[in-house]
Order: sequence, then structure tokens, then C-alpha cells
Amino acid sequence: MQQPQLLKVAQGPLLFYLALHAALFVFDLYHPDAFLRGDRAGPRLDLVIQAQQAGFAGLGSLFLTTGLPGDYIVFVPFYALFGQYGIILVQLLVGALTLLITMKLAMTLGASARTAAAAGILYCLLPGSLMDPHLLVTECFFTAAFAGALWALADGAINTSRRSVWMGIGLLTLAAFIRPQALPLGLIAAVPLFLFSPRLRRDAVLAPLVWLVIFPGTWLLWRYLRVGEFGLGPSMFDIGVNLKIRADRMALITPIPGWVPMDWSSPIPARETVGDFLALSVHYPRALLATLVSDLMNFIANPGANALFGIWLQFYTPSSDVFFWKHTIDRGGLPAVLGELFGNSSNVRLALVFVVTAVLQVIAIVGAVLGLARVLRQRELRPATSVLILVCLAESAVVFVAGIVRWTHRAPLEPIIAALALIGLAWLARRRNQSTQ
Repeated sequence: MQQPQLLKVAQGPLLFYLALHAALFVFDLYHPDAFLRGDRAGPRLDLVIQAQQAGFAGLGSLFLTTGLPGDYIVFVPFYALFGQYGIILVQLLVGALTLLITMKLAMTLGASARTAAAAGILYCLLPGSLMDPHLLVTECFFTAAFAGALWALADGAINTSRRSVWMGIGLLTLAAFIRPQALPLGLIAAVPLFLFSPRLRRDAVLAPLVWLVIFPGTWLLWRYLRVGEFGLGPSMFDIGVNLKIRADRMALITPIPGWVPMDWSSPIPARETVGDFLALSVHYPRALLATLVSDLMNFIANPGANALFGIWLQFYTPSSDVFFWKHTIDRGGLPAVLGELFGNSSNVRLALVFVVTAVLQVIAIVGAVLGLARVLRQRELRPATSVLILVCLAESAVVFVAGIVRWTHRAPLEPIIAALALIGLAWLARRRNQSTQ
């Protein structure tokens, strides 16, 4: 579909998106502190200000001591010129671009113009699309790059387009610069392209290798030349910190003799080495499995109500313990979460928004499963579908390295969820109409 046609289809969803976010921007103006209610937004703002003050000459030293600069550097010019509202407006434009990509992806997978427009509306209502553009978090830029990569890879597989393959893997590389969890995705995307698209085999091999040389290759080489070691650099939330967080959760499920939990008041967070964590997991496998199961439930089923309406919009007062819900599900599973939601009169508002957002979440997930089944039945789409499935599964699996897998880790998948959901729901509606005729 040509771009003018896409923009014509997108007029309604774009107007809906603009109306929603215009109202939310008024909230931003009245509550400027809400900008920092996202995950790690406060420390990220400190890095943005440090980068602004460091100047070009001092950026190198800052990059070497603060982890991957993609986590904060993209915000620096907008914050320097226009402050936090400049960042919000730029992120709203990025969100609108992701909305267009969602509809383009739906049409690439066979959706009609009306179905693609409905997918755009659904995307507007999903929690990441609503919240991320208004917060100092990386999800907005990461989701745009990831969604763009999915569309380009699907287009490359369907139309045997070499340019699309290079673009898709390049966008995954850009996503990895923002959040390193995307580092293996280019290689993973290359596997089904190589197996199912003979004309693209050369590009499937070369593209990820070339892009890996660009990043992280140049970064690792530069870091080695400057400090004599490879790696992405130290971070307040590197793998050691995340392993410590998960180990703390395991210790709450199954008491570990002599265990010392993380002291969050310390300026230098405690870390767990990979070897020590593996040894701990061998001794306490059930506790590890319990954390992974609760993370999986959270990743799939959490509708984002608490973060959206509690932490950000403050429609009600959320728990002061940021780990409250995670520890609740770790210890008691979904029944404990539902008990807290509906058994406590002080959580009436939370229960209300949870029900509404959960219904939307169920529609999206069930529709996406139906849509995936529908797309898989079309032989011409199978190479593209295999690429999308592998990349999305890998993206989902990698985030489990995090000490706590939040629903926000699902935000990059929202475009593909919305696209597949409307394909599935449209197919279901057609089947129903046919059965009643």
C-alpha cells in the first residue's frame, strides 16, 4: 500500500490519538511531576542533565561510566531546547509514527483498510501507547524502532525485498542501542529468512553481521581502547543488580539462611554474580521457578491498570512499596492478587480500572491468538510470520533476565498485538456473519 493510502486510512485513528493525548497533555501541564513517574525516570533525568552540562568534550567520559548512552542521550537535545514538555511532544510524534507502523503492519499481514484502522484504534487504547509518550522512559523510542523492524522484516519476507531486510535488522540494531535486550534479535531474525527465503539468504547472513560491527562492535572497540575492557559499561540496573533483585525475591519465597537483601538506600547497589546466582538456583529451584511463573503471568495478563491509573495519573493512592504487587503474586499467585484487588474496600477504584483494562487486555490477547492462527493459514505469509514469531518470542524471553519482569516490558509488542488482534477479530466477525446468513 502506498503512503498516501496509508495516511488516508489513518486519518480517523490519528485524530483519535491526538484527542486522547491532547487531554493527557493538559494533565501533564497541571502535574509536571508526573513526567518522572516512569521506571528509573529520576536517575535518567540526572544523566540527561549531566550530558547537557558535560558538553561535547565531556560526553566520552560520561558514556564510559554510565552504561549504554542510548538509555538517555536521545532526550538531551530536546530537554536542552524545550525542557520536559519538548520531550513529551517529540515522544507524541514518535507515538503517532508507531500508530502508522501498526496499521502498515496490519495491512502487510493481509488486513483490509477498515481492519487496519481498527487496529490503530486498539493500539491507541493499550497502556503503553497511552502512558509512555508522557514519561521520561525509553519505551516510546524503543517501541517505534522495534515495530518498524517488524514491519520491514515482514515486508522483506513477503516481497523478497533486500532493502527491507537491511532496514529491519538496522532498526533492531537501533533498538539495541536504546535497550541492549534487542542485541540478539537481528541474528534471530536472520534464521527464518535464511531457511524460508532462498533469494534473501545472502542478505540474511550479511545484514546482521554488518549491523553488529556497527553496534555493538564500534562501541566495544572504543570502550576497549579507552578503558582496556569490553562490555557495555556499568549501570545501576546491569545484569548483576537484576540477578540480586531476583535472588531477593527467591529469598522471600523460600528463606535462605544468612541472606542479606538489597539496601536500596545505598548509592552503590548490591550485585549477584552469574556463578553465585546459578549456584543459588541449583539449591532453590522451586523459588526460582516461582519467580519466573509469576513474571510470566505478569507479562501476559497484567493490564497495566496500577501503573496507568495509580502511579501515573494517581486516580487512587498506590502502595508505597514498589514491589508490593510483585511480592504478592510471588507468594500467592493470581488468587492473592485478586484477593487484594476485590477484598479491600480501599482498592475500589483500583478494582474498577483493573476490570475495565483487563477486559481490553483479554480482547487484545485473545484476538491476537486468533489473528496469528489466521495468518499462519496463509501460505504466502508463512515466511513473514515465522520471522515475526521468532523475533517476538526472543524479545519476550530476553526480558526475563530482568530481576522483575513488568507489564511495561510488553509495550514493544503492543503494535503487533493490535495488528494481529484486529485480523483475528475481523475473521471471527466474518465467520459469525456467514453462519447467521
